[in-house]
Amino acid sequence: MSRLRKAFTLEESKGDMTTMIDVVFLLLIFFIVMPFKTPEARIEAHLPKTSGPPIINPPPPPDIEKIDIKINRNGMPINPATFQGIDIKLNGHKIAFMELRAHLNRLKNKIKVDQHKVPVELNADEDVPFVFVMNALDSAKLNGFTFIKFPEVPVLPFGQRPRHH
Repeated sequence: MSRLRKAFTLEESKGDMTTMIDVVFLLLIFFIVMPFKTPEARIEAHLPKTSGPPIINPPPPPDIEKIDIKINRNGMPINPATFQGIDIKLNGHKIAFMELRAHLNRLKNKIKVDQHKVPVELNADEDVPFVFVMNALDSAKLNGFTFIKFPEVPVLPFGQRPRHH
């Protein structure tokens, strides 16, 4: 049995580019004519010129603008278990380290605004062990103070120590 083979002839196909050019020109005209504005800008709205009703009684300013915690060494040997060797000042008043959480709780109850908005600045000398800084940070966090700042430390040349006031 002989197989019959069909001879395929390759025909050169020619595409008609006129329709493609027509589509490109239509798209070009569409995007040129279409305004490139947001939908809100095209809506005409007549809004009042005032900013709202006047505030008759503005809220009183907070009596406590910030809470300042300073931790320094006092020259005695350091004992992390009893917090000896460390002085702590809360808003300029010297307190015992073990009473920091209770003092912060009293301050929290005195604050008229949200305690999350009152900054707590935690300032510790560089020779204070980090465990004391963490304990003070924990006391502030456990009382609901979340806006905790650390003072900016200046960058000094190698070997130079900061001057204390």
